[in-house]
Amino acid sequence: MIIKCLGILRKISFIFCVLLIPGCSTIGSHKQLIRSPEDIRIAEGGDQQAITEYTRIITKKPKNVVAYEYRGTAYENMGLYEKAVADYTKAILINSHDVVSFSLRGNVYIKQGQWDKAISDFDQALELDPESVYAYEGRGQCYYAKGEFDTAVSDYNKALEKAPDSIPGYIGRGLAFAAKEKYAESISDFNKALELDKMSVSAYIGRGSAFSAGNRPGDAMMDFNKAVEMAPGNVLAYIGRGECYSKKRELDSALADFNKALELDPLSFRAYNGRGVVYAMKGQYRQAISDFTKALAVNPKFAAAYENRAVTHYNHEEFDKASEDSARAEKLQKFEPLFLMDMRNIKKSQG
Repeated sequence: MIIKCLGILRKISFIFCVLLIPGCSTIGSHKQLIRSPEDIRIAEGGDQQAITEYTRIITKKPKNVVAYEYRGTAYENMGLYEKAVADYTKAILINSHDVVSFSLRGNVYIKQGQWDKAISDFDQALELDPESVYAYEGRGQCYYAKGEFDTAVSDYNKALEKAPDSIPGYIGRGLAFAAKEKYAESISDFNKALELDKMSVSAYIGRGSAFSAGNRPGDAMMDFNKAVEMAPGNVLAYIGRGECYSKKRELDSALADFNKALELDPLSFRAYNGRGVVYAMKGQYRQAISDFTKALAVNPKFAAAYENRAVTHYNHEEFDKASEDSARAEKLQKFEPLFLMDMRNIKKSQG
């Protein structure tokens, strides 16, 4: 049983988890759009204040593109993606040549997993401004998430040609290289990102995952330890470290990390999946099945949990159930990106 579970664990070593990187309000990161001292005052307030104030501006000036962009960003920060899309769309309708609005809307589509819509917006942004680094990076993320890794690398290459110090560019390309199992190139890109920003938790997590997938567990553990130290509230860091402990068969330590991840995010289906693998390796069949089932309750399209539950059923001679779960996994099997960046926050993100 342990051998089979470890086989599944290794198989998903680099596709273990997804993250929309959180951060502080992104309004302040768009100060190039600010037109007046009043805008500066609002931008430095909280998201709810921004929504109230920009709504007031829009009421007075219904064709104010910048006000829609800022209010949309405040909605986006609050996770109100549909409202954010509506505001960015309104800005585009007012000015169809506004590169910023297309890029902002594309970033929200990324967060919603609507890759083709996002690509369409970044295509439009690049048609309007072929020098837009942000649009190349955004489109690269989409192709990465769709499993089109060569195209993703191509877009990140273009972004880095135009902006050699782009941290999102190196992190994004590093993820794409890792997905292509080009671990040396991946690690090199994460190293470059960390040269540019030694506090980039995202780069430590990405490099740790590349080390793990490339069978360098000691190096991976150091990176995940660093990420946990720097950002003790980062769910992804605990999941990555828990996976390393699982591979080393340090099962109690792995269990502690997955428990911590679930304490931080009770809806983390990947933490449930990881903990289920640990329970299976410990021979705790019922707990393993329960966790895989919880993972699938949160995300019914998570193929890895079906695979792991199938293995666990098979090892306990529940062959019909194993066959059903295996068929579901095969039908759903697709690339699971490590994480998705909010490019506006990546330089100062704590994860």
